[in-house]
Amino acid sequence: MPDGPSLRDIVVRLVQLIQTVISPPRYSDHQQLDQVVIRVVQVVTSGTSVQGPDVAVPKGYTCVIRQRRHNSIDPLGRVAFSRNAIGNTVERSELGDGDALEVKISNMKEAWFDSDTDATFFEMIVER
Repeated sequence: MPDGPSLRDIVVRLVQLIQTVISPPRYSDHQQLDQVVIRVVQVVTSGTSVQGPDVAVPKGYTCVIRQRRHNSIDPLGRVAFSRNAIGNTVERSELGDGDALEVKISNMKEAWFDSDTDATFFEMIVER
């Protein structure tokens, strides 16, 4: 018999990995987050707001929203906390490449994104 994991062990582990990718873990208020959670949001078309992903943020953690650096352009990114506020200059924050904003939210889906340039990327980073 060969040393190492059995075929069954390998299949079980592969199923676990696939489920993690397809359905990222959700954290309840009492669970501890043992790692940083990062999600990427892309504004595909300028002027079309995009909602953040449905990922819970545990109590005591903050969410850092950062506009990724873009090589050939410097888009003006917009972040707000309602779909209507994204178009209002008073109720939104504007970010340039590499700029970040730290917020206390209970779910990443509370954030809305837009940009003055197509294909603008943002990162949402949850950490203690």
